[in-house]
Amino acid sequence: MKNIRFALLTGLGLLAATSLRAQTEMSSFSIVGRGGVANTFASDYQAIGVNPANMARMNNAVVAFSIGEGGVGISSQSLTRSQAWRFLRNSDQALTKADKLELAQAFTSDNTFNFNADVTTVAVSASFPVLGSFAFSNRQRMVGHMGLNKNAAEILFLGQEAPIYANYNPATSPLITESLAGTTFQGTWYNEFNFAFARRLVTLPLFRLSGARATAIFRAWALWTCASSRARLRPTALCRRCSILTTAK
Repeated sequence: MKNIRFALLTGLGLLAATSLRAQTEMSSFSIVGRGGVANTFASDYQAIGVNPANMARMNNAVVAFSIGEGGVGISSQSLTRSQAWRFLRNSDQALTKADKLELAQAFTSDNTFNFNADVTTVAVSASFPVLGSFAFSNRQRMVGHMGLNKNAAEILFLGQEAPIYANYNPATSPLITESLAGTTFQGTWYNEFNFAFARRLVTLPLFRLSGARATAIFRAWALWTCASSRARLRPTALCRRCSILTTAK
């Protein structure tokens, strides 16, 4: 049972996640919080994952670069805003028994915790009047998801006081797979290389048209899934070499 608790604590720290959506770049400071108007504000290297044609606009910098730009997103469909805020803000305060019971109940969900982190390690773009605009970026993207059943949530917050632990009897207690049925941990971590080229195609007094071509190469550093059902515990192995090439015009 101690191994179960250790695994759950490790999972809470390492796993979790939210769905990735097109035209969402949390690593770009000029886009975060703009909602559906990201196309308007993305420029230079930040336009790579949104609309590369923006790199050909006249107001872009001749050379733009960034090192260590990033963002983090956390979501939960089981926690209320006040519960999540108290859980994160009061991390240095001891929890009472009532607080632990409340959090254990709140964390009992098939969509307990989601985590998404985008970090741009390096990005650079350059604009030339005749040749056009070129850009390159490298991003680290991490996504995770966690769902806990009642027993897993109680072990996480109550420890040895959890009913499944306190009342453990080797002769009558259910198997680990049955005790944790419905508990899932999923996550991905992949390396993303982006290359883009944009150029002004038409320039008129009241009309301008730009075109672009972008290529992205994805390499997975880690892909993991651990799901428990009444029949078995199904973990997956880590994947260290898995590349995907995509091209957009």
